[in-house]
Amino acid sequence: MGGVRRERSSPAAAKGANPCRFLTPRVDLPRRPVPERNDVSFKSREKKRRYKAAVKKSKRAHAPETARRWFLTLAKKPGRFDCCGDRFGRGAEVVYRHEPREVRCVRCADREGVKYRP
Repeated sequence: MGGVRRERSSPAAAKGANPCRFLTPRVDLPRRPVPERNDVSFKSREKKRRYKAAVKKSKRAHAPETARRWFLTLAKKPGRFDCCGDRFGRGAEVVYRHEPREVRCVRCADREGVKYRP
């Protein structure tokens, strides 16, 4: 158990050559074909920009209208209904309007004749 290290002997080391050089012979592998560049043309990028601008403009125009609509959705957080004051838990069905912000239960929404979207 002494601290004496033994030198490894190999035919390559004995000759003074690099031992890694003899492990695997270097073979020239066939080169892979270089893929062609598929650049998107300026016209297609411009077309995409115009489409996105039209979608944003349409959403902006309908934003106030959409904010006043009622939607049937699942609650993400627990809370209380504005109509009757009952509690609801996470995952409960609620009828929701963004502007003015209001959350109603389905029963009260049906009773009051609120038209909501699923």
